[in-house]
Amino acid sequence: TSYETVDGNKWRYRGAKNNPYQTEHDDLFAAIRKDEAYNEGEYGAHSTLCAILGRVATYSGKPITWEECLNSDISLMPKEFSWEADPPVLPDSEGRYPIPVPGITKVV
Repeated sequence: TSYETVDGNKWRYRGAKNNPYQTEHDDLFAAIRKDEAYNEGEYGAHSTLCAILGRVATYSGKPITWEECLNSDISLMPKEFSWEADPPVLPDSEGRYPIPVPGITKVV
């Protein structure tokens, strides 16, 4: 499979094809054999913040920096962890949910 970049260049990955799940297991087992710590926590945290950054930029319609997103007061956590708690977003009287409007929705 090849892709065309925004400037019209054709690009194709020419590296070895692998199964990413197998690669993760290979890395984990290699670390175990060497008695080394194997921690993907920072990588996972950066990946999650990258996804949140994309959501924030899309919802706001504005460029958002990594630092602005990281230092934002945004909380994606529920106010209460309970099966009886209301969800964070509820429909209006007509059953419609609010939607983000780029350029209007404040997210940072």
